Amino acid sequence: MSGISYANSGVHASSGFSFQRNCALFWYLENFQQFANKKFFLCLEHHDDFLFCFYNDRDELEMVESFQAKQSGNKWGLTSEMIDIVLKILKSGEALIQDPMPKTQGYFHSLNLITNNSIVFSVKIGKSNTQISINEANCSQTFDSMHDDLKNKIISDVQSIDQNAPVSELSNLLFRFCDLPRTQKKQKEQLIGSFVNLFRNSVVDPVAAVDTLLALFQDVELVLNQGRNPKLLDSSKRIDYLKFNAAIDVITSQQKAYELWRKKGDLLAKSLQITISERKDFELELQNCFDYFKDPSFIEHCAILEFVKTNATILSQFVTDEECIDFLLQIFKASRSSQLLEIQQKAAIVAAYIEVRG
Repeated sequence: MSGISYANSGVHASSGFSFQRNCALFWYLENFQQFANKKFFLCLEHHDDFLFCFYNDRDELEMVESFQAKQSGNKWGLTSEMIDIVLKILKSGEALIQDPMPKTQGYFHSLNLITNNSIVFSVKIGKSNTQISINEANCSQTFDSMHDDLKNKIISDVQSIDQNAPVSELSNLLFRFCDLPRTQKKQKEQLIGSFVNLFRNSVVDPVAAVDTLLALFQDVELVLNQGRNPKLLDSSKRIDYLKFNAAIDVITSQQKAYELWRKKGDLLAKSLQITISERKDFELELQNCFDYFKDPSFIEHCAILEFVKTNATILSQFVTDEECIDFLLQIFKASRSSQLLEIQQKAAIVAAYIEVRG
């Protein structure tokens, strides 16, 4: 790899990625409504630990929320380590301004230091002692809202390291407390709890749901930034809103399939002639179909989904689900050929029916 430099990414960063990844998903779940009906993409290890970037129909950036995610076993103070982190964050803000991706006239960004431990800043001038705490009771604090003594202390400390530091970016700086435990196991449990609180009974397996969302990160977390200037236009470092939405659709569709099979499994098995020994295979195929429908490489499954969509008017001709599904299967087999196994065709017809029925 001689002759090539890398920024913010790669195998050397992978060991510290779990908290950043979990923190990014935590932020997404906690602010789910903010992301609804908006175009955005998530960047990982790109300018900063993670960024949520919102853009318009002309692919112009409207807003970026940039995060430096730090896990710590100790409380944070105004130490040299903290000042180093702040300086890095300010330079990330400067890099965002210089990033070549087109921006709207009203573009703005926030620069967030987010951590799962308390932050306590204090400064003593003469007999006056000024202190703020960012913790469970006070989850966020902007730089601009701090006491002037604290702001001046931070500015002075930053400039003592780098006289050319972009201190104007301090107005975009926020310190945030993230209520995530210290261990990966406990963090995962917290994410599962957040998912349950958000989706309630619309998801049958919240553990698998969280795993599905975390899996979105795997393709980009170790993609190397070639050169010293990461660019938001680099699609290889993005997870866009369409992928998030598709994942949520799969998760909720699987729940609908589970509910239908739980309530009418015997009737469907009888109607579709699924034997007792075939049931487990059918259930697995049924759950997988919703993933296959989102992947154009699964041509046969996508063709069945399109077939059911084309014949959606049939849904108004039947009283029961099993009768409608059986009829769809029969006319599909009579009019189309498929390379799928019989059990796969049946599962795909049921899954497509669930997708179209909504």
